[in-house]
Amino acid sequence: MKFFFTFISLTLFGLPVFSQTGIGTNSPSSTLHVLGDTTSPVKTGNSRNALLRVGNSLDNAILDFGVSKDNYTWIQSRDLSTYTLNYPLALNPNGGGVGINTSSTSNNALTVGGTIQSTGTIRSTSAGQILNTVILNETDLSINSNGVSISNGKATVVSANYTPVSNSSKILIQFHAKYDISGSASDNYKSYLKVGSTVLQTQEWISNSNTGGGGRSSSLFPIRAVYTNSSTGSITISIEVDRVSSDDTFKMYNDAVLTITEIAR
Repeated sequence: MKFFFTFISLTLFGLPVFSQTGIGTNSPSSTLHVLGDTTSPVKTGNSRNALLRVGNSLDNAILDFGVSKDNYTWIQSRDLSTYTLNYPLALNPNGGGVGINTSSTSNNALTVGGTIQSTGTIRSTSAGQILNTVILNETDLSINSNGVSISNGKATVVSANYTPVSNSSKILIQFHAKYDISGSASDNYKSYLKVGSTVLQTQEWISNSNTGGGGRSSSLFPIRAVYTNSSTGSITISIEVDRVSSDDTFKMYNDAVLTITEIAR
């Protein structure tokens, strides 16, 4: 890398005047202008490809600044010798807001002047705040166009696994679906919402009149319950339907949605 230094100190009316310094350029346009040929931050090895580096004399922590040929700039906190080892980057660790696309943080830790798009989850760990939400539709629940039928006894109509993001949370589980009960005789059906082998909620549908056939979908579903969670281990959520006393067939056919909402506590 070429170094071009032009550093002149003058006094004009008692005020110091400093010229510009260029590194890699003989035409600096700022107080310090660094110019070089860089790419995106490399992820392996330890070959330098940053324009500016700040290091710690006591350990291998470094902070690299660079400009990619893909027209973006970057900052990477990492290890001096092993670029596969990255370190946290703290902004205002002692306090003070951070603004993106805005200079006014309104006393917030982070203020964004625009739309936030995330490929992951944005969550708050404060009590009462939503940690995660998962919505599963018919395809996710392996319910095909033929629906799910029960003509005898008890059966699981929906099963799904969920891994909590916290070991101290409340998990609100809600399931909704349309269903039919055939025939016109008296019927007694029950639905169950379970986590593992534990029944969290039971609902019952009883008919003692000739009101059989389609459209009898107001009591078994929707069904909802709250599960108190104390682990980050996977849990199995299931919905069961029991034909307690009936000679008719239960069929759950469409608009099935299982919503899992995890809330900090």
